[in-house]
Amino acid sequence: MRQISRALIALPPRRVRGPSLSDGDAGLAIAHAALDPIFPRSGHRVRVDRVLDRAIDGLARTDMSPALFGGFTGVAWAVEHLRGNSGDDANEAIDDALLLYVDRTPWLDSYDLIRGLTGIGVYALERLPRAGGRRILELVVERLAETARRRRPGLSWWSDPAWVPPQFRREPHLAWNLGVGHGVPAVIALLGGACRAGIAVRTARRLLDGAVRWLLAQELPGRVDAGFAYAVGPRLPREPARSAWCYGDPGVAATLLVAACAMGERSWKDHAVRIGLRAALRPPDECRVVDAGLCHGAAGLGHLYHRMYLMTGEASFARAARSWFVRALGFRQNRVGIAGFASWEPDRRGRMGWHTDVGLLTGVAGVALALASALSDEDPAWDRVLLLSVRSPPTHPAA
Repeated sequence: MRQISRALIALPPRRVRGPSLSDGDAGLAIAHAALDPIFPRSGHRVRVDRVLDRAIDGLARTDMSPALFGGFTGVAWAVEHLRGNSGDDANEAIDDALLLYVDRTPWLDSYDLIRGLTGIGVYALERLPRAGGRRILELVVERLAETARRRRPGLSWWSDPAWVPPQFRREPHLAWNLGVGHGVPAVIALLGGACRAGIAVRTARRLLDGAVRWLLAQELPGRVDAGFAYAVGPRLPREPARSAWCYGDPGVAATLLVAACAMGERSWKDHAVRIGLRAALRPPDECRVVDAGLCHGAAGLGHLYHRMYLMTGEASFARAARSWFVRALGFRQNRVGIAGFASWEPDRRGRMGWHTDVGLLTGVAGVALALASALSDEDPAWDRVLLLSVRSPPTHPAA
């Protein structure tokens, strides 16, 4: 951890890919905030403000989409998360832009967490109880209701191939997606958060009930290792996905558990714990984990099991978390990447290889967040952006 701390303190701005939450300054600011209590004399507090200001300045120079992880919404989420109680409201213009965007109908863009409606809903939850956040979330629920399709035994959302860059269309982003990053599990957690906040409850609850029924019906029968595929659709294989946040049983279990706890649904919680415990017992060499990042790496799995332990008290989750954190540290190599961590990810042409990645989602900032949370007694509130938790309903007056 100390080496990660030193590496991020010394990181020159030119090595950061831009302002985004996923791989840029916004995510790096979140990591500095998590490291500051552990290394209070190392300069992380100063870096939080400096790096976040750089992300804000980058918005004026960068053409960004409304996506949560790669667009301006993610930068605004980081500002709200880190400065939301400062008294100044820096996100009013973002609210106005998003209100215009999500008020469009028919909705033809993505519904997912990474780049679509669900991600905008995550920003809106972070903005509560401000009036702009409330109205954005109401509109997100409306658009989700508009785009939901009846699927036995409930309802789901179709992923259009046009939403995916051509080089990635061989990946399972299509059809009825079962991953947190691009699919239905994230919608379930978001709708649970909306209901808990008392926003669009009637519609959100109807969608939530149908989505949970549909998701649980997609579990592969008779599997003792893993139960959820990448996606459901014609010509797609019905075989278990990797173990990760983005796809597979751990992400499904964690987001279902978030919704269950938000709604007080015991049966959903029982299903989530069962799925999560099965995932925790999956042999590591079958999990297809090749690096340490949050999205689909060992630190991400460590944090998922840590979060599920915090929500349930199940000792098996604590053991799994420790095991995966040890594996994450085992991926470190001398003189490689940042603080010894490199990421196995595609380049712009979709070719896989090892890359130096500072980012939150697949890089060393995410590794730092997961490890810092494991060392802290504080609730890891930053993981609301991954829909691994949702805010308790705020009690102070709306602005």
